[in-house]
Amino acid sequence: MLHVTAPRLLVGRGIANHPGLLRAIRDVTPSPGCTIALHHTSPPGADISHDVDVFIPERGKASATTDAYIDDLIAACDVFGATHVWPGRELSAVFARAGELNARGITLLAAASADVARLLDDKHAFAEATVALDIHAPRSLRFTDVDGFVAAYEAIRRGGDRVCVKPVRGVFGRGFRVIRDDVDVFNELFEEPSYRIDFDDAVRRFRSRPTFTPMVAMPWLDGHEWSVDCFRSQRDDGDGDGDSDNNFVAVPRRKPGSDLQVLDDAPAIVGHCRTLARHFALRGVFNCQFKAHRGVIHVLEINARPAGAIGLTRHAGVNLIGLAWQEALGLPLGNRVPRVAVALRSSTTWSPDAKTTRPAMTTIQTATTTTTTTTLPTGTLTLTKHAGPWSLDALVAPGARRNPRRPFLLVSRVLGKHLPVTPSRMADAHEALAHRIPEALPGPVCFVGLAETATGLAFGVFEAWRAFTGRDDAIFFHSTRSPFAGHELVAFDEPHSHGPSQVVCVPAGGAERDCWLAARTLVVVDDELTTGTTLLSLRDALQSRASFEAVHAVTLVTSTAARTTLSATGVELTALADIDVDFAAIGEHNRALVTQGLLPLAPNAGLSRWGRAGTTRAPTLPTTTLARAAAFAHGHGTVYIVGTGECMHPAFVLGMALERRGVVVLAQATTRSPVLLGGAIRASLDLDVDGSVPFFLHNPPPKDSCVIVVHEPGAARDVRTLVDVYGALAVEVWDDA
Repeated sequence: MLHVTAPRLLVGRGIANHPGLLRAIRDVTPSPGCTIALHHTSPPGADISHDVDVFIPERGKASATTDAYIDDLIAACDVFGATHVWPGRELSAVFARAGELNARGITLLAAASADVARLLDDKHAFAEATVALDIHAPRSLRFTDVDGFVAAYEAIRRGGDRVCVKPVRGVFGRGFRVIRDDVDVFNELFEEPSYRIDFDDAVRRFRSRPTFTPMVAMPWLDGHEWSVDCFRSQRDDGDGDGDSDNNFVAVPRRKPGSDLQVLDDAPAIVGHCRTLARHFALRGVFNCQFKAHRGVIHVLEINARPAGAIGLTRHAGVNLIGLAWQEALGLPLGNRVPRVAVALRSSTTWSPDAKTTRPAMTTIQTATTTTTTTTLPTGTLTLTKHAGPWSLDALVAPGARRNPRRPFLLVSRVLGKHLPVTPSRMADAHEALAHRIPEALPGPVCFVGLAETATGLAFGVFEAWRAFTGRDDAIFFHSTRSPFAGHELVAFDEPHSHGPSQVVCVPAGGAERDCWLAARTLVVVDDELTTGTTLLSLRDALQSRASFEAVHAVTLVTSTAARTTLSATGVELTALADIDVDFAAIGEHNRALVTQGLLPLAPNAGLSRWGRAGTTRAPTLPTTTLARAAAFAHGHGTVYIVGTGECMHPAFVLGMALERRGVVVLAQATTRSPVLLGGAIRASLDLDVDGSVPFFLHNPPPKDSCVIVVHEPGAARDVRTLVDVYGALAVEVWDDA
């Protein structure tokens, strides 16, 4: 990265879409001024090109996914030498990787904290969060299947309102529809595209999937709409309360018609904006949306970024974008009092100030590969990413093993194992992999997740694949180092591991055994495949009991060597990142590795329907378990859900349920993996209480954290220490839940 003294600002697509925004920054930038780069899909037009010094194009399809976009944004920061970045889109996801910006000395301009940005993205959670603020919000009913939609529709119609639906998380009206009983479905063919849909058509569409991404049904509000552009300073305003309410300005834009906006004088709505800003601790530039219904103003949403039409606020005599930039540079804030209301056509953009002649814009292309080198206690690890929709930093971090066979470790950022991760982040990885698995695999399909790190990942991928394909001819296993007595066991080896012996427990009977015996496709899921040796060992062992027509490998990260090896043996491979791994060992670290063997389960211990002995459906946690966990978590800022060993998926399910209730959750799991401190492993808690096979919790929660431990029957030995250290709530999971 370049070392610069003058500010260098990289702005993203959402900030620079409107003419004049960058000029607003120029207006307040002191000598010697700043250099502005635009990160966008296409170069700016003539109307704003004079405000941009550097254009860095997004890499087209390489930025199609959220993580690929952020990876590209960070690469643009690097080549430009940015001191500040204003992303403009995907703010919640940018926060998840803010550490990468901090490590580069880059200031992230954002109006909300990471937790608040995540809440604001969830329309249902936001509506619930406004209940205590004495601000009306539309009734919001969440649904994920057709039955939920019908129930929500009928509940809202009973109140006399029309119904609209939209995704819980979404932008630009994607997925938004108004359910109308009077739609003429024939004449609709010849009209301009609209957001209207009739009830029967909506039911047909929702019925086409067993479940889908969460959506909300809300009353259709039929009054005027306001879009309010706001700025709130981070600085204390000097009135003695340590807050910044006086350093606040809001410009309401009322929309009485499709092509008309009025810069309105609406003190009640401005008061609502001030209350919302204070409650959610918003800073900088943000936008609040309101709509009238039956004479009552309702808040619709808050965008923790500038609105696309924020340029219109310049006609009120206030430079909100400039205020945010002044504050970022530590400059005094200028006049913030808007002028009187004025009506304008929505095509009007910025005051007709004289344009400044600037040098020709420079275009910089970002690199297509990324390389990171890390010095670990055991040697130097170099990772180079070549392809894949997710960035390297979004998927893995470096670590060191106490293992001479493989002295390094790729610590996953999405598994919820060695690093605590939000359950929603884990779900993103499950869905991303599931959608890359072909829908039309020969069935039945047998999914196998490799213990212990991929037990939760694989179950999540299995569930996501079944949900989006609608198929029910599939079975899920995870391999195990804790087998059931009395089951037929298929043994295989993981040669480089601290516990090389693994087994698959074959179902003893029922629908699970029938599905297993008839399976035609094998799908193996692991968190990383760097050689492919373990996968081939598992495939060969299972092929001795079954006859698979096709084998697919599914992983977060793979290497060029593994892809070559598996391709030569006919295995189809999909991954979220392709990398090269180069490790240069130093010293003699822990050369005497103690190999861990199998740890058979005692009678009446362990879980079978959660994957250890095969399952064709996902069990559910009882409502009493969720109620206990929610009551225990109440009043805590962040709750840590810790699964034990191979019991990872139940912990994920509980974490997702708490997230839906608005709880901030981080999930991780105990492990048998012996690692060294260094790289991504900052601390480790030894949970060994009986001198047998050791268990650890790497990167454990801070002292006095709220911790909930999810364990299976008979696996309470590594729970005891967590209860003693944290006062944790222990939740036991059963098969018949």
